[in-house]
Amino acid sequence: MTVIGRHELVDTSPQVPRILWANGLVQQAVRKVSPARPSYSGGAASQSPDGHHRWVGWYVQQFSFPSFDQFAYERDLPTVRLRHRLKGGGTTDVDHWSLSQIIRFAPLTAGPPVPHALMILSNPDYCAETIRAGIGIRSETGEQGRVRVRLAMWGMLSVLVQDRWVAYESPVQISVGGLMAQSMLDALVTHYHVCTQADVVWGRRVGYYELYLPLGPLQEQQWSTRDGYSVTVVPLGSHHPPLDQVDATYLRSVAFPWNEQGGEETVRQLWESVQQWAAWFSRRGGVR
Repeated sequence: MTVIGRHELVDTSPQVPRILWANGLVQQAVRKVSPARPSYSGGAASQSPDGHHRWVGWYVQQFSFPSFDQFAYERDLPTVRLRHRLKGGGTTDVDHWSLSQIIRFAPLTAGPPVPHALMILSNPDYCAETIRAGIGIRSETGEQGRVRVRLAMWGMLSVLVQDRWVAYESPVQISVGGLMAQSMLDALVTHYHVCTQADVVWGRRVGYYELYLPLGPLQEQQWSTRDGYSVTVVPLGSHHPPLDQVDATYLRSVAFPWNEQGGEETVRQLWESVQQWAAWFSRRGGVR
């Protein structure tokens, strides 16, 4: 018998659009592009041996966030219908905005304390430090009841529209699971090194959030499943150039214009929400 009730942990941070990566294991059900919307920023589909189309790219579910729907509609972003597997079996077809294969993402984080997802989860101190750094991380039960890592973070998004980068003016959340969580941490490590190079070029300490991190596909890889099968996946990764090519010109091209967004005061306000959200995400285990 419960004498004293229990409050549920509530996330009071602002809601933001959720950006997801399709690594080729998701099938494209139907390509839906209206005549008024050219598919200039679509992802890539290839035919798998079973005759279905494997889709690779970034996407946001339609009708999940009105302001992002408006942003995408006004810029004629293409849509894609993807076939998702349901827990317990079966599939469902869902319409999404396609953000192409490469996006720019200015991560609102202080960076992970160590570069390995499983090491973070297995160490309470690392886990707490990761949350304080604005990164949500937790274990979750995936398909077929298997436990895997889920990692998420907030940042500022820019998408390529007709050869021009266009920024979404509010934060978004990138959420990745399984081995893609480690791929995201690897990309953050690369971004860290670019920031340290920017320290030298600009003569001051540069935060992760001050530079866009280009995120997109790496080379196809063969990954083994726990059942002993081999699957072809396209992991996400950093598209920063080698460090010897990170010069003042390149840094200007990926610098996030925080002065146009209210400067340091805007960053401080966002940072409070980011840390609050990361604590809720990691402890409550929710996905939004």
